[in-house]
Amino acid sequence: MRSMRTDTHRKPHAGESESSQDTKGRPTVVCKNTWAGRIESPCRVVGETPTRYRIEVDQNIVLPRGVLRPGTSALVPKTAVRFTDQKPLD
Repeated sequence: MRSMRTDTHRKPHAGESESSQDTKGRPTVVCKNTWAGRIESPCRVVGETPTRYRIEVDQNIVLPRGVLRPGTSALVPKTAVRFTDQKPLD
């Protein structure tokens, strides 16, 4: 299995902007559809591109491209992120 790229200390790419105020700090979950159903894992949005969100997590979660570990970030499609009304992760 491939390991996910760790981009904890990097400069934003061209076209990538910091999250706007309406997405930053809001409680979110990243959704993954599997044969066993839909799995939702808590995450936090730390960046945004035109089609993807950059997320970070506080616990290990399995994504289609590998395991995302705490302290690392990954780009996921905007359609995979859902904003919830639960309290935010800190």
